[in-house]
Amino acid sequence: MSDSNPTYTYSKDIVVDDLLWESSDVYPGCECNPCTDTCPCACRSAHAVFECNQRCKCKLDCLHRAAQQPFSVNVERFDTGTHGFGLKTLQPIPAGAFVGTYVGEVLSLSDRRHHQQTDEVLGDTYLMVFQEHSQQGMQTTTVDARNFGNETRFINHSCTPNLLVKPVRERQLPRLGLFAMRDIAVGEELSFDYGAGGGSLSNVPCSCQSVECKGYMPRSEAAPA
Repeated sequence: MSDSNPTYTYSKDIVVDDLLWESSDVYPGCECNPCTDTCPCACRSAHAVFECNQRCKCKLDCLHRAAQQPFSVNVERFDTGTHGFGLKTLQPIPAGAFVGTYVGEVLSLSDRRHHQQTDEVLGDTYLMVFQEHSQQGMQTTTVDARNFGNETRFINHSCTPNLLVKPVRERQLPRLGLFAMRDIAVGEELSFDYGAGGGSLSNVPCSCQSVECKGYMPRSEAAPA
């Protein structure tokens, strides 16, 4: 990924409007203290990724608060030579492991459209747009790492990625977590599908060099859950 804003502000967590965050419902807490891998509580769901929250009795360093912690995987930013900066791992990552939270500004719909226009002018994007289907309808979460972000802002798109995006919740508004789709070896570049395998393609050529490359980058519209 080319970096049109090399002076971005490093942030350990998502940057979100206080009103938006506080208006997002907090889920019921657990009674575990400390939490373990065998806790029977709702913070360990097999069907969705929920984390402990402010209503839980456990401490802030609880193992069920991974997405709320600063990025900790040993990685290195490097010049790919073909598609700008990338991020490679300096440690083995097992399949299914949580790698990190995609950190940036959480945007409203109107702000997202404004940021997309900026992307078109600058010719790159740091937008992650994630849609979920629920009984309440469609929920869209948009995070832009152009001005605020962590190491994950340098993760490139690939048509055959090694990371999967999942919403991780302590409340209704999720963080967007990156999980290993397979075992990832030391030295491998980290990547995820900017379109999550769905949506339309843009007119921007893709340079992921995968044997299954679609030829063009996904549009920054929505990655369906």
